[in-house]
Amino acid sequence: MYLVNQCFPFRCGKDRTGRSWKNNGLAGLTWPKGSICPALFVLAGDLERSMRVILLQACAAVLIWGCFGAAAAQAPAQPVPQETTVERQVRALANRDTQIGLYLNVLPDCTSGPLPTIRLVTPPAAGKVVVKSAKAKATNYKACLALEVPAYVAFYKAPPEFLGDDALTIEVKYQGGRTEIQKITVKVSAPGGQQKI
Repeated sequence: MYLVNQCFPFRCGKDRTGRSWKNNGLAGLTWPKGSICPALFVLAGDLERSMRVILLQACAAVLIWGCFGAAAAQAPAQPVPQETTVERQVRALANRDTQIGLYLNVLPDCTSGPLPTIRLVTPPAAGKVVVKSAKAKATNYKACLALEVPAYVAFYKAPPEFLGDDALTIEVKYQGGRTEIQKITVKVSAPGGQQKI
């Protein structure tokens, strides 16, 4: 139900069919000619065609402005950075440095881009992880026939008495928002090749 003016679009004193107010059940009500008619509740189906058109236009305007307002209130959509998870295993000897990762950034023109940020998310239970700066040399890497670029190299070292599996997690963030989570399991064995069971 809507609260509307019964007289719209006619002058007061007549109902929507053009009959006087005396014939439409409002005989007990009096108001001066030309004054504003009293507002009455009527069903949407009983509204004049012009009133329905005006209501539809008003609803459409509210919806359109609401959409524009909601779109303006939202921040511009940023692309969601990619996050990938890589699981791998590395074999290591107790009490020896073992390379567990090499991190570099080679651009399409075969030059070095900014190096990634490396964070130890979950440290190993027994050993230690160290990251060192280095120069990486490569041939036939992608479209690059030969290159030498700066890099980070991650090393793992287990204590002399430790044998078995050790797990760690490294987060590597590249420029542009790409993130790689590396879950590394290091299988530590004795220098003689025997592994603790």
